[in-house]
Amino acid sequence: MSWGGVQKHWLKNWGGSGRKPTPAPADFEVDKDARYTGEVAAYYKHSGYGFIVPDQKGLVPGDKIFVYWKNIQSDDRFPTLSQGMKVEFGLMKKKDEGVMTLCTKYVTLPGGSMVAIQDTEDSKKTFVGGQNLRYTGVLKFYDPERGFGYVILDDGFALDEPVPK
Repeated sequence: MSWGGVQKHWLKNWGGSGRKPTPAPADFEVDKDARYTGEVAAYYKHSGYGFIVPDQKGLVPGDKIFVYWKNIQSDDRFPTLSQGMKVEFGLMKKKDEGVMTLCTKYVTLPGGSMVAIQDTEDSKKTFVGGQNLRYTGVLKFYDPERGFGYVILDDGFALDEPVPK
């Protein structure tokens, strides 16, 4: 999904008017040091964003707050959250399309520990050659709008199973 697609999805499902991001109330004061807890309502891993429902009702308008992957504190290759996961976060104001909005900052597990779910997710997969082995190749094609492409695998890899070039 392109960034424009992310915005359209967000506006359709969470953003109110459908034309602009939901503005933060003009009198809303952000406590830059405060930490809050909540539960992940939805997270779109391949788009890199989602929403958290704060445990404290009335904390933010609509009782849902936007979370972007860059604000997730993690050593995982692809920082992500899972629906229903309990998290801790701070709040910040951010200008989006000329509108001052609210979003999360410094998202962690409760107690402040790093979010680490990549190993759990990887344990459900089968990797060619092993989980930590990386291959080289030449990019044949990539479509950024659709988010996929093809790589021609370099020669010289001793693989235990047949893999198309």
